[in-house]
This record gives sequence, structure tokens and C-alpha cells, in this order.
Amino acid sequence: MSRELRAGSEEVRGESDELQASSDKLQVEREEVQAERRLGGDFLRTLQRVVLPRNTLREEILPFQTGQPAYDAFPFAVWSKLAARVYRYLDFQHLGYEDAAGYFPLREAIADHLRVNRSVQCEADRILIVNGTQQALALCAQLLLQPGDRFWIDNPGYVNARAVFTLFGGEPCPIPVTGEGLNIDYAIRHHPDGKLAYLTPSHQDPVGGTLPLAQRLRLLAWANDHRCWLIEDDYDSELRYRGKPIPSLQGLDTHGNVIYTGTFSKVLFPALRIAYMVLPDRETFQAFKSLKALNDRQSPLTDQLILTDFIKEGYFHRHLRKMRGIYNQRLQCLLSELQAHLSDRLSFTDPSAGMHLAAYFSTPVDEVRLMQAAAARKLVLPSLREYTLGAYDRPGILLGYAAFPEEKIRKAVRALAECFAEIS
Repeated sequence: MSRELRAGSEEVRGESDELQASSDKLQVEREEVQAERRLGGDFLRTLQRVVLPRNTLREEILPFQTGQPAYDAFPFAVWSKLAARVYRYLDFQHLGYEDAAGYFPLREAIADHLRVNRSVQCEADRILIVNGTQQALALCAQLLLQPGDRFWIDNPGYVNARAVFTLFGGEPCPIPVTGEGLNIDYAIRHHPDGKLAYLTPSHQDPVGGTLPLAQRLRLLAWANDHRCWLIEDDYDSELRYRGKPIPSLQGLDTHGNVIYTGTFSKVLFPALRIAYMVLPDRETFQAFKSLKALNDRQSPLTDQLILTDFIKEGYFHRHLRKMRGIYNQRLQCLLSELQAHLSDRLSFTDPSAGMHLAAYFSTPVDEVRLMQAAAARKLVLPSLREYTLGAYDRPGILLGYAAFPEEKIRKAVRALAECFAEIS
């Protein structure tokens, strides 16, 4: 190649590199400008702070995972039969826009169930179908809280409730938990300006405990005197293994201060994404219905049709009875194995309800190393630290048992014992 051609080639190559560098710089600048325009502000910063990354991902079902029902005992054949029938008889009336409050026959079926089984005061025309408990809480946060309003939250308590109320401007007031649930005396004494209280009175989430009748009545009276909303999350009250089910807080409310929420995620399966709210009066119901319509217009209809038949034809109640028996067996297996292999490492009691138990460390533990050892053995160990605001006074872990057959529970407890031995 001649000297002139070589020089020309190098000059062209240099200009090309400069053009590419300039183009890359413009692309970076364009992306930065777009990011600044589309994303930013206090809302985004709060969102990034309060949402746990694991709650945005697919959950692998591994031993001790919480919130997972017994898929191995779900009546797939029955559900499939009902689904096939629903799809076979779908017509144009089911393909358009449904009432934003949800399919009315499903709301009737839920109302009938709640009146009989949870002592809830309700009619179908005050029930709102939502896409899971999280949407119910988001609607509450948007309608009931003004920026800077203070809200009561159990400590430890449900992470996603705290997150969504904080996201929409609420200021959390962490309330200690006793063996009977939320410490009402502490809450009234230290946070009398609370505008909203979120609680799980029938089975405190995550550590258990049931709020006694006297404390419920005191809370209701205080809420009425101070114009405070009470959000009752009755997320797994159906799953009690001894004694009679605890009646709802809402059933005792005579002043319309309680908003009751429930879900089918725990008793059926999470992917169903059907939960419900019982609103205290027509005005409140209409406000929540309007906001629901603005958010997503309506919940998907076909699953509501299937669930309606599942309840009305008696399958739901049979499934509940079956699950109580299975979950109690799995709980007793877990308690027996913990007593045999980890009684010197963990303290625990029989919760007699729910889908997991809280186990507290008997001696100080390096939680980071414990979690690493557990992950290496394909175990999931939710830490109570995640559920706690401020001082982490009683360290421990949650052990889910509902989704796992007894043999898998036995193997998992022995693997957990190995984890403790490894980090000792």
C-alpha cells in the first residue's frame, strides 16, 4: 500500500473512531436525560428503599419458605373441571368490562362465607374484589393517608404493609408485639396521633399471638374516639388447628372504623391473585371502587367465575378442612424434629395456627454465615430482622412448613442443624 493511501486510511479510521466516540457520548447523554425526565424524586427514592428485591422475583419453593401453601394437596382435577366448564360457556357478556368491584356472585359467596365463619358484618354490595392483599393495602394508603400521617404497624410486622404505607407518605410508628399480638397500651401511650393502624389480630404476622377480646374492645373504642382507621388483615385466620376460629375484629365494630381484608393466596394459591375488602359503608365502598377502577379498571373475570363455582359447590370448605389436617400434621412434624435436633440452638412454641413458626436464637448467631450455609443447602431462612424496625431485640428466623411433606421437613431440619454446626 502506498504511503498516501496508508495515511488516508489511518485518517479515515481516526475520523470514524471519533464519530463513534461522539455517537456513544450522545447516546449516554440521551439516556441520562431520559432517566432524569422519567425517573426521579422522593417517590422513587422511597420505592427503592422500602421494596425488598426478593419480592420482585419468582420465588423458588424451597424448605422453610413462608407463605407457600400445600400445592401437592391442591384439588387440581376439580379446579380444572370447573375451569373447563367456565371456558366452555363463556359468552360476550364475560368478555367486556365487568363491574370494577368484581363479579357479584363471587362477592355474594364471600359474604356468606365471612358471616358464618368469621362473624364479619357484611353484604355483597360492600365487598370489593382486588388483586391480592397488596392492592388492598395500596388502595388504603392512597385514600386514607395524607403525607406525614402516622400509622401503627406491628414490630416485627408485615414488611409489605409498612412499605406501601410509607411509599404513599405515611410515617411508621413501630408498636412492640407481645404474646397476644399488638401492644395496644404502648401504642396509645406513645403514638396517640396515629391516623391508621394495620394489624393482624387473629394471628399476628409474623410471630403469632391472638389479640384478646378486652384489648379488641379497647382498641375499637379508642379508634372511634380518635377517628383512626383500623385495617384488619385476616390473612390466615382460617388455618387454626385447635379450638374454635377467633371471630374477626370487624364483627365487633359498631362505628364503621374497621376495613377488613382477606385473601385466597394462603388457602388456595398465590398466583390466583384474588383478595377482597369489606368496606364499612356505601360512601367508603364507592370511594375504594372508584380508585380501584382508576388503577386497573377491574380484576380478571374468568378466575372469579371459577372461584365462585369452587365456593358455591362446596369444594372450598372441603379443601379448608383438608388443609387444616395436613398443615397440623406438618407443624407437629416440624416441632418434633426441632425438639430432637435443634432445641439447644432455637427456642420455639406451638403456634397452633398459620403456615410458619417463629424460632428464636438461644445464643448469639452470625446470621450472615447462617444464611450462607443455608443457601448452600437449598434452604430459605427468612430473618426476623427483615420484619423489624429499629432495635432487633429478639433475633430469630421463620420456618415455613405448609408446603412441604413430612419427609422433606425431616431432611430440612437435619440440614439446618448442619448449618448451625458449621458456623459454631
